[in-house]
Amino acid sequence: MPLEWNLMSNDMANMNANQNSHLYQALGIKEISLPQPFSATPVREKFVEFRRLHPIRIPELKKDAFDEMKQQFEPKRTLPKEKAPPDKGKRKALYTEQKLEHLHNGWYEEYADIMQGPPNQLPPFREVNHEINLIDDKKLYHYRMPRCPNSMRSQFHEKLLQYTNAGWWEFKSVSQAAPLMCIPKKNGELRTVVDARPRNENTVKDVTPLPDQEVIREDVARAKFRSKIDLSNAYEQVRVVLRDVDKTAFSTIQGTMISHIMQQGDCNAPATSQRLMTAIFRDALGLFVHVYLDDIFIYSETLEDHQRHLRFAFDKLRENQLYIKKEKCDLYAEKIDCLGHIITDEGIYPDMDKLARIRDWHVPRNYNDVQRFIGLINYLANFLPDISTYTGPLLAITQNGMPFHWRPIHQKCFDTIKAICCKTPILKPIDPKSKEPIWVICDASKTGIGAVYGQGPTWDQCRPAGIMSQKFTAAQQNYAVHEMETLAILEALMKWEDKLVGYPIHIITDHKALEFFNMQSKLSRRQYRWTEYLSRFAFDITYVKGEDNKIADCLSRYFENDKPGELRTIADYVNADRRIDPENEDLPDLRKIEVDEHIIELRSMCTDQLRWSNRLREKQEERQKEAEIMKEAEGRIQMKHNNQPQPTIKRKSKPKDPHTRPELTLGEALQCQSQKPHEMMDQDMFREQIRKCYSTDTLFKTVIAKAEDHPRFSLKDNILYTRNIRNEEVVCIPND
Repeated sequence: MPLEWNLMSNDMANMNANQNSHLYQALGIKEISLPQPFSATPVREKFVEFRRLHPIRIPELKKDAFDEMKQQFEPKRTLPKEKAPPDKGKRKALYTEQKLEHLHNGWYEEYADIMQGPPNQLPPFREVNHEINLIDDKKLYHYRMPRCPNSMRSQFHEKLLQYTNAGWWEFKSVSQAAPLMCIPKKNGELRTVVDARPRNENTVKDVTPLPDQEVIREDVARAKFRSKIDLSNAYEQVRVVLRDVDKTAFSTIQGTMISHIMQQGDCNAPATSQRLMTAIFRDALGLFVHVYLDDIFIYSETLEDHQRHLRFAFDKLRENQLYIKKEKCDLYAEKIDCLGHIITDEGIYPDMDKLARIRDWHVPRNYNDVQRFIGLINYLANFLPDISTYTGPLLAITQNGMPFHWRPIHQKCFDTIKAICCKTPILKPIDPKSKEPIWVICDASKTGIGAVYGQGPTWDQCRPAGIMSQKFTAAQQNYAVHEMETLAILEALMKWEDKLVGYPIHIITDHKALEFFNMQSKLSRRQYRWTEYLSRFAFDITYVKGEDNKIADCLSRYFENDKPGELRTIADYVNADRRIDPENEDLPDLRKIEVDEHIIELRSMCTDQLRWSNRLREKQEERQKEAEIMKEAEGRIQMKHNNQPQPTIKRKSKPKDPHTRPELTLGEALQCQSQKPHEMMDQDMFREQIRKCYSTDTLFKTVIAKAEDHPRFSLKDNILYTRNIRNEEVVCIPND
């Protein structure tokens, strides 16, 4: 080992301790390239310092290389006692955009054969294929005639030729067939949907469970490198077993046909898709791959591992003849949409789940706020010990027509109730082995939606397994009432999809028209999409009066008292309509603009920055107070040491507000009446100040000058009085 190498290693190892230690420069030694770390065991054991050289890229050393490395080795300054903001550019600094773009292009070239979408040919039979098992094979359905607008007929003819030439569809004479609906997209293109609702009711449901969404999001967010691959037209890449092909029969304006590929609207199609993807990637599931229906998530800790994992995924797709489009490949993503939640290098955006809504419930501002909160707590009262002790004082302020006053005793009860809810095991996961039914209770208000799901003998006695409340965007608030109520159902089912798919569920709503949603003959384009999504659940809808559906009503009005312009995080908003229609083809114009312009995302970013700056400011104020207290303590200790008399520290007190009410006992809080204004003015100085300020108050100055013209006011001892709504005499306080 040359002497200069040993000197260099010691110089670099001690760089942080001695910043001006450039020994090899002082000796006049030329810069040399450091090879890979030695692998021989004796050398590694003898020269331990070489382990520190491994992360340093010596071949790139230039004139000011050590100045750059000095910054790299120096500890970064962070805010004391405060977690520093995450390093947003960490990965960009290591791997430039040019390098990542080069990696993208490399994958697109190497796997171009599977990145052009599915070819016009029948997919092969695989380990998992689609089956249609009917409850009653001889049941007859009442189908209506298929229709196709005249403007769509040329497009339908082209699609018919493409599908028949590929072997996907085949003309055949059958006894009954579901109608094929031709639905125009907003851009004028054709979209076909088979209305298979009657057949779905007669189909044995596939109870294949979906993966836990929370586990997928956590694994993807935890990794440094992440990619998402979306299958192109996934249903058209799955074969139907030969014995069930006739059951896919559908009618068109040109005759009856059968389908050799899986159809949109088939209730068991999602389960088949999940079983197929699980079978293909079973060797890597949970290690570096997650699959959810037709979405494939790859996550890794290093770039080298991510390269290897991506190759594994692409090879599996090629081996099973599954096709994707490069436009839907989000490789090496800094920002990724993972099952409806945005994940970035900073982590995952918070998901308001479990009992977070109760924990973060805002302080009531009026009677309605108190009543909603009490209604929610009363629903959970069976699972909360002695909760009525604390709800009594809150309920009392809404009775007897008394004015709304929020006192310290009420705040204490409010905080105690929330603490009890968060510490008590209220939520209980549903038990598939139990015979008790599963309920999903939904409601929508003008500002948002609320939902609860759980298990129990009846809907109003079920043990909750989860609660949620989401806010409508400005565009969604213009939806029709029945669409808002349907969105509440969709948002709930989408949020708890992995918990509910495969089980019979009963949906409770206070909108009577939704009882007949599955039986409507005429549906809009958006409703057809919603029907397709709902087809994967085994459900029925029951109507209850809104006054009885208190818990969902309380949750749906969680955001009702938001101030104009009040910002919320992206996780607080309803996004079921966007997730069901990712291409924004059937969204209303206002909602489409809202999504395309990323209005909600931008507002959420402002919210996050505002909250972060507020936390920093609060921490800074706390540290300043701590510093002042420590300085005072040091001064007292020094004075005591010098045998000097210790001065009395006068603390500043807030000026007494004549409207501030003292903290009362529980009994006083229940039966207290407003204090008389003149009882609070015992000091002559306060009276004199009011008299002086009347001369600068425009309104009261006019009243005093012409008291006879204002009979509602009276002047006593040069102090102006009037009467409130309870006919009590109150003092008129000037603005100044």
